[in-house]
Amino acid sequence: MVARVRIGCPLLLAFAFLCGPAQAAQVFEDETRVAGHSPEGWAMSYVASATLLTGFGGPPQLDPGQWSIGAELATIPRLSDDQRRVGFAGEKQEDLNKSALFGRLRSWVGLPFEFVGEIAYTPDIEINDVRAKRLFSLALGRAFRLDPNWRASMRLFAQSGRARSDITCPADLAGDRDFERNPVGCAAPSSDEIRLRYSGLDLGLAWHSSPSSMRYHLGAGIARLAPSVQVDARLMPDALDRSKLNTTSYARFLSVGIGNAWRAEAEWAAELLYVPLDVRREASARRENDPYWSVRLLLRWHPRALR
Repeated sequence: MVARVRIGCPLLLAFAFLCGPAQAAQVFEDETRVAGHSPEGWAMSYVASATLLTGFGGPPQLDPGQWSIGAELATIPRLSDDQRRVGFAGEKQEDLNKSALFGRLRSWVGLPFEFVGEIAYTPDIEINDVRAKRLFSLALGRAFRLDPNWRASMRLFAQSGRARSDITCPADLAGDRDFERNPVGCAAPSSDEIRLRYSGLDLGLAWHSSPSSMRYHLGAGIARLAPSVQVDARLMPDALDRSKLNTTSYARFLSVGIGNAWRAEAEWAAELLYVPLDVRREASARRENDPYWSVRLLLRWHPRALR
């Protein structure tokens, strides 16, 4: 979630901030499409990667009408000061270190022809000043048994929804007249919103030596990320930033993990997710890989069939 206004606005805002009240309120409403490897595009892709609906080795084996429910928890790495410098094409730091965790509820249902449908939902609960808004993910997959110990799978998945937080103007800067700390003159906590849209395909491979032994899995996929950010920041002395940014990029990802049955109707799985992301932080610099890493945990329960 990053801010960007029309060319020259950083200097105009700083001038207004230092020189006192303006004659009339200014509203900045530019809509800009940025490259996926730009600092703003990288930041949006990074946030979207935190919500990727990975398969943890593939969907569970369910007969038509059978269902499972589960909960997922994932780590979100803390970004350095340099990584958070993404606003105004890499000139301004944004408050991207809001939460160290991402969680959601997941459910699966068996469909005809051995397909499995999945829906995931992040509750609209505010945690560390971040609130999800109707954040849903869907998937359709099928597993293929290669032999008694090996299983491959394929899934299609997609997500739509939003998250809101004070990223461009965090609460601790609101009203601060120190230009070094508050260079754009944040007057109040912003209410920035990012739309977390993507669609993609992944493949999974799982292996175990016996039904009761540890299971190992690999996953690989590609997702078309299409996030957008709507800035909503009130600035001193009397200005409103309503800039909007859009980007599109393709993200490959890899995962590796383990899992096991916890009891007859429950299991757990853990995995490491790696998403390489290109970024060019200076116009004269070459692109570099600044990836997203995450450790994820899934708990799944298999009740009786609904028949």
